[in-house]
Amino acid sequence: MSTKELLIKEIDTLPPETINIVYQFVEFQKYIIDDTTYLESIPGMKESIIEGMKEDPDKCSHILEWE
Repeated sequence: MSTKELLIKEIDTLPPETINIVYQFVEFQKYIIDDTTYLESIPGMKESIIEGMKEDPDKCSHILEWE
């Protein structure tokens, strides 16, 4: 039995509400991938995010500053 067939067999045993939650999660993952791809397409954005991740959260402003 292929992996796809095993997965379909396993899904068929799940209650409908669980299938709905799994579907919503998959859809949410698609949005995350789309957003990440978009952000990476902006010149310098990837580097800026990486630098921002190194910043100590306690030293960050609690107020958003828009340019």
